[in-house]
Amino acid sequence: MSKTVVKDASELAVVAIQDSTVPSFTFLKTAVAKVPSIHSQKTANIFLDEGAQRTLITSRLAKDLCLRPIFREQLILSGFQTDSNKSNSQLYDVTCLSILDLANSPIPVQAIILDHIANPLKDPHRVAASHLPHVRNLQLAHPTSPSSSSFNIDILVGADYFWSIVTDNIVRGKGPTAVSSRLGYLLSGPFNSEPEVISNIVVSVNSVSVESFDLERFWSVEQLGVETPEKDAHTIADKTDSLLVYQRTDLDFVNGQYIAKFPWKKNHPELNSNYCTTI
Repeated sequence: MSKTVVKDASELAVVAIQDSTVPSFTFLKTAVAKVPSIHSQKTANIFLDEGAQRTLITSRLAKDLCLRPIFREQLILSGFQTDSNKSNSQLYDVTCLSILDLANSPIPVQAIILDHIANPLKDPHRVAASHLPHVRNLQLAHPTSPSSSSFNIDILVGADYFWSIVTDNIVRGKGPTAVSSRLGYLLSGPFNSEPEVISNIVVSVNSVSVESFDLERFWSVEQLGVETPEKDAHTIADKTDSLLVYQRTDLDFVNGQYIAKFPWKKNHPELNSNYCTTI
């Protein structure tokens, strides 16, 4: 019996619209939080966007944290005014990380590793917004920093983990709305200011399933050009029988783990463990 594993290939669109004159500044949901790993801990700039389907991390932060990929995923990258149907798909690394909340409890997420997520967000009014009457007594997820007027995105949290971080309480007032989260209150919405030229950014990450992956076909030597393609039904049945025999005789389940023997080499010596090299 043939087993089929379905693997999504995704479409990723990162769109930036720059230099527009608007009568007010709009806050986006941004936060600053600690991201630990086995080797180190870094403070990361986080952009939370429920309009994006996937979570992303920059390769720079992944490298600083010594994060290793857990698998690779096929993505189609497209940008503003580009036809995704004409874009070429590529494999991208996916890693696992944790974001620490206010109680230092980890929030586990999986993120696609990209060299660049988006241009820095302009952030010239954070100090002024923190003094608004409905905001001044809240613990903000993005603390004020008078010396910084831009925000370099290290992690984009998409809808896949957005509601694992954002909670239910909303505080409204004259100015941006404050939304509670496990990282603190997130400011979102317009802030009245003098008309100015600013950089607006829209980020969208869309996933679509485009193909199924046949595991038996993947392992077949026919795909390597070693075996002549066989169309005969009896040959296919023989292959299926061989697979079932291999499952019964050469696969063992010991202490919660599968142990598999080489199907092309009988009675081979047991391989040494490489566990120490994987940690």
